[in-house]
Amino acid sequence: MNKPIPEVLLKAERKEYRLLLITGVILIILGFVFAGLFFRQSVFLSVVGLGCLIGGVKLVYDKMPPYRQGRLPVTHLLRHNPRQIVWVYSMITQRMPFGFEINQSGIMYFKCLDGTTHSLALPSAELKPTGEQLNQLLPHATFGYTEEREQWFLAHPGMLYKEEEGEE
Repeated sequence: MNKPIPEVLLKAERKEYRLLLITGVILIILGFVFAGLFFRQSVFLSVVGLGCLIGGVKLVYDKMPPYRQGRLPVTHLLRHNPRQIVWVYSMITQRMPFGFEINQSGIMYFKCLDGTTHSLALPSAELKPTGEQLNQLLPHATFGYTEEREQWFLAHPGMLYKEEEGEE
């Protein structure tokens, strides 16, 4: 009884990883440029360049294998170990300078049994339907944020398991 993972989550996670990889490549290029151009003129800018280079290489090195293997964290958990996810909630951020709403964005958080947290940026309009689909996919998980649940998660993540129907 494999239920499909919401497509919006798959797209959001791929997009996030692509942006991280692009950022890593840009840092590598900037690192080479700064280190090469300012090697003899400015020690500070050369060090900044080397920092960018090292940071970019580390970012690409860390993010490339899961991306190429199709083992992005949230997608992999949902496909292969969904019971590891014990708590799911979302937050909407509104940008309202001078009281005028100009933008909304949403983030969905996935809290795991081992204490790790994964998050994905989603369009705010997609948060509710995606949450409803995940509720079907993860009947054992707790949904929605409260301070009490945050305390439970910090104390012991397993406290957020819900009893499933038919379970004693």
